[in-house]
Amino acid sequence: ARDAAALGLETRTPYLFNPRGDFMFRWDVFVGVCLLYTAVWTPYEIAFHQDWDAADVGVDWSDVLSDALFWVNRVVDAAFVTDIAVTFFLPYYTPDNKLVADHGKIVRNYLYGWFPVDFFAVVPYDLIAYAVETEEAARLKFLRLVRLLRLAKLLRIVRVGRVFRRFEANREINYAALSLHKFSLGILFLAHWMACLFYLVAMSEDRRVNWTTEYFNVYEKNVEPDGTIRPVDKGSLYIASVYWAVATLSTLGYGDVVPETNAERLYSVAATFMGGAVYAYLLGSVCSVITNVDESSNVFYRQMDELNRFMREKGLTQDLRVKLRDYFRFRRNSRAMVEWSNVMHLMSDSLRLDVAEEVFGRWVHSMPIFRDCPKRLPGLLSAHLSSLVLSPHEDLMANPMKRDCLFIVEKGLVAHRGVIQETGALLGVERIYKTTAVGLANACAPAITLSHCVVLCLERD
Repeated sequence: ARDAAALGLETRTPYLFNPRGDFMFRWDVFVGVCLLYTAVWTPYEIAFHQDWDAADVGVDWSDVLSDALFWVNRVVDAAFVTDIAVTFFLPYYTPDNKLVADHGKIVRNYLYGWFPVDFFAVVPYDLIAYAVETEEAARLKFLRLVRLLRLAKLLRIVRVGRVFRRFEANREINYAALSLHKFSLGILFLAHWMACLFYLVAMSEDRRVNWTTEYFNVYEKNVEPDGTIRPVDKGSLYIASVYWAVATLSTLGYGDVVPETNAERLYSVAATFMGGAVYAYLLGSVCSVITNVDESSNVFYRQMDELNRFMREKGLTQDLRVKLRDYFRFRRNSRAMVEWSNVMHLMSDSLRLDVAEEVFGRWVHSMPIFRDCPKRLPGLLSAHLSSLVLSPHEDLMANPMKRDCLFIVEKGLVAHRGVIQETGALLGVERIYKTTAVGLANACAPAITLSHCVVLCLERD
């Protein structure tokens, strides 16, 4: 009920969750951990964490129930079932960013959307495999088919997009760094999945000769004195599979891990095509991201190149060149509001007022002349504040373009009327009134910058 009230909308049921509330944030983090577990462990468990060559068929439930991984899987299954239930009570946003909080529409949207995929992904296929593990099923190869159906758990990963959309609305994200991490994790997960599937294809065929027997030469090196074949340990098998997957993805293909059956060859062909496409896409995308990872630095370097060419062509003195370079560097490091003008202009009028009040409101509230003003006035005035970046030894009051402005020192030091004015100092208050000749004279008293400064300007009109 509290979450429903936080939506600020009248709903037909009080049991709706706030998609941007604290509960959903914590729940998304938990679901994200479960998704990571599924993406990493499920393919390995299906391919390597079972004995494909076991002669005995049947389930020893005492061993199953004493296995910690069995209960971890049950917890993860329960988490995804619960997430399905939560989604039935979770308002959603339309493509035009309209929040839909009508419970009937929420249910219909989910039933006709992602529900079939989510339901198919939460079916406990491992429990079904335990239930049908009989000698007759093993003879009909039905047991191997049921084991392969557990790969459907990977469909849970499609939830990542929905979880991330809610997460990015609540938290600050560096999208350039996110892109690099996404590509890095993507290639790692893809190599992991390809490695597991490569081994799974070999085991699913149940052939005497496959890539594992030939690569490890088991029929010569692993023969025991009694004639039995000693199995290769799972760690070595996984490392060999990952080695093949990375070589295939990178389009190197050393050729020492060779597919031996038609199914293995077909899978290798598909993996090679996919590896080439992924490699080309990642190479181009990563280069683009690295180029644009610090766009402000690239813009600054271009500006400095243009400035140097300008100073060289116009033959400016060395002292003035140094002064200009120092000014541009300070302007970049100060990040005055003029640098954010493009972002501010993309906002609606209401949002622009809220941002201006958040950024500049404390300066306006600190002015004695606005202390008893209406509550909304500081926010309105904040929207009209602009930034001015100055170099040392400039007379702020002598600026002809800012003759009727009140100034607030945001950064730097200014000497005015024999006093060094620091951050937060108000300059030119008399300009707001301009009623007497004495006021005009005082308003024109010099204000000399002692360092690089950023001042906020509020025009009289």
